[in-house]
Amino acid sequence: MKTHCRRLSLGNLGQLQQRIRAVSDWWSQLDVCGEPGATTWEVLETLRQQVTDCLSKDPPDIDEAESLTAIAQLRMTGQSEL
Repeated sequence: MKTHCRRLSLGNLGQLQQRIRAVSDWWSQLDVCGEPGATTWEVLETLRQQVTDCLSKDPPDIDEAESLTAIAQLRMTGQSEL
């Protein structure tokens, strides 16, 4: 099995950390607002768990976490068809 190694500069690492923070902050704010919009908490919790799983990987799958967060935002505005 091949092992892939990514080299990240400190600048890239900082950018990745900012992206992770933005995703995490959005989900934290959802808890504060307490309103699921045009969807249900069940749908949002499923998406939140998927985001958590993406960010728990080594390395984190930030692209997928951001995509799932965007889907949650669309669902909250009533746009369920992608």
